[in-house]
Amino acid sequence: MLEENKFKRFIRNILAALLAYYLILSGAVKKAKKQCLEQDKVLSAFFHDPPEKLFTACILWLKKNGFVFISTEQLLDFLYQKKSLPAGAVWITFDDGWNRNLSQVIPVIKEMDVPLTFFIPTAEIEKGAFWFNQVIKHKKRLPPEFRTRPFEKLLEIKNTERLKIVQDLYPESGDSGDPMSIADIREIAALPQVTIGSHTVNHVVTVNCEPGELEQEIKNSKATLEQWLGKEIISFAYPNGDYDGREKLFLQKHGYKIAATIENNYITADTDPFFVPRNCVLDDGSFAENLCHMLGVWTPFIEKLKKFFGR
Repeated sequence: MLEENKFKRFIRNILAALLAYYLILSGAVKKAKKQCLEQDKVLSAFFHDPPEKLFTACILWLKKNGFVFISTEQLLDFLYQKKSLPAGAVWITFDDGWNRNLSQVIPVIKEMDVPLTFFIPTAEIEKGAFWFNQVIKHKKRLPPEFRTRPFEKLLEIKNTERLKIVQDLYPESGDSGDPMSIADIREIAALPQVTIGSHTVNHVVTVNCEPGELEQEIKNSKATLEQWLGKEIISFAYPNGDYDGREKLFLQKHGYKIAATIENNYITADTDPFFVPRNCVLDDGSFAENLCHMLGVWTPFIEKLKKFFGR
């Protein structure tokens, strides 16, 4: 089954690369780049666990094409104080805190002096594993109804039910090798290029949480990160990009200033700081495809294709 899934992903990536080259050759990418370089528009892209080659290619392309990397602090000044930003401003963030970011990403940002924000789910770091990886690795230990497409199905149930199902899947050693350690996060937080933000406690889907549970996820993740780092935490990213609006009240109540979604759009001066859009870069996609993702070209094109074919 694993080999079958890898083959399907391989075929999918080849087809996606061909579509991406079509978008590049058609001029859609060039047009999007021109729009992104306009004043008072901020391009935003986020990563998870990219290989160094892909991440470096993305950063070099942005640099060579006139983009300017900004920090979360600069973005906050833009959104709250309406301070101007250079044309081509781009905000780069990472979700989860993958261990491989230490070798594949950190050296690159040091060398090229690129500001990044890492959004960290605190309990997943403490447990030494991401629940979504554990359900893939241990599908046979899940209830029968969750053994097919376990990740997608677990995203659809109440958070209390999900926690009960995944609680016994974490490694006994406390280290799966997937996430960073607390010591790692302290080390990167000391870098001038790095800002740390919250990604909830348990990497929850916030829309599946009861109000009290949701507040604790938002409040406690901030408190834990501040305890680890001795710094105020004011940024947040919605796990899986899901939200229903209830989060804003709790985020404001507990001192956050900005929250990031995964919506495909630019950031402008009119953007609500608690619903900041970001374009997703795929870990295993080709550079051509991810260039289309990064510039916001991919999603609208795929939606048009689906509509055309009646899907």
